[in-house]
Amino acid sequence: MRRKDLTFKFNDTDYNILVSDYESGFIKVSMQNIETKEIQDITIDGAHLFIPSAPTPDCAMVNDNKKLIKELIEIGILDYCHSLMAKFNIKELSHYDKAGVKKFLDKYAHEVTYRKDKGNSEDEIKKNIRKDAREVLNSKWVKEYYLRDNFINMNTFLYSVLDKDNIKESFVVYADENGEFEAFIQPYRNNTDDQIEIIPDYAYTNKEGLFSSLNGNCQIIQLNKNVNEWIIDELSNYYPDFEYKKGVQKYLKHCISKKVDKEEFMKKYKDIAELMKKERKKEKER
Repeated sequence: MRRKDLTFKFNDTDYNILVSDYESGFIKVSMQNIETKEIQDITIDGAHLFIPSAPTPDCAMVNDNKKLIKELIEIGILDYCHSLMAKFNIKELSHYDKAGVKKFLDKYAHEVTYRKDKGNSEDEIKKNIRKDAREVLNSKWVKEYYLRDNFINMNTFLYSVLDKDNIKESFVVYADENGEFEAFIQPYRNNTDDQIEIIPDYAYTNKEGLFSSLNGNCQIIQLNKNVNEWIIDELSNYYPDFEYKKGVQKYLKHCISKKVDKEEFMKKYKDIAELMKKERKKEKER
């Protein structure tokens, strides 16, 4: 027997969650008042705000309703929300509208495949991933489709991360010269559309881009020392409520190994400096 879709209660009102898509291809998530049948969109069509454009199966712009967003995060429909950019938990969302999610994924999702000519060992990736990512950025397709038309010059390397569970998913992050966009590059994916995502700076977080990865079986390969202050500034904003504690600890260890805790700017971040001090003490005691 088919399980009945869940309902969502907000402000003492019961809603059905409805999933469809905008004409641009972005996911559209709405809530329908069960009693009145009135529909209110949770998402906003972000076609003119994001590079690349839709489809994005699990990411979308959402309405600026902090109470609603908090509820959606608490029940797991959203994984996170930064500014107006949110990531949907598609599996959880399907519990509320299984048919809508299936229809959306059937239309937009595709299988990710990987290159066989590169990225075949951890040592190879550690040695070459930055060069391989630069090749993606310099490719004719990326320059014509992403960079030239949007006047973006992606010339600042931020960091590279090795995914030890699936080395072909390892990634590099670059930024443009004005700090307005980040390029998230996975050079060992096969499809050019899957290799690069360019994200406005206000929609990119190190919390999700770096710490969430390190929280799993990932490790930093390289990190531009000039971006540490940016990362630590973000880290200090949600101290001490770290969602990815293991990932934060890995990053702190990296900072200690590179003597970041001795940098002059660390005087501004006393809480984070104290964490580094404790981590250094732990390392000495091991």
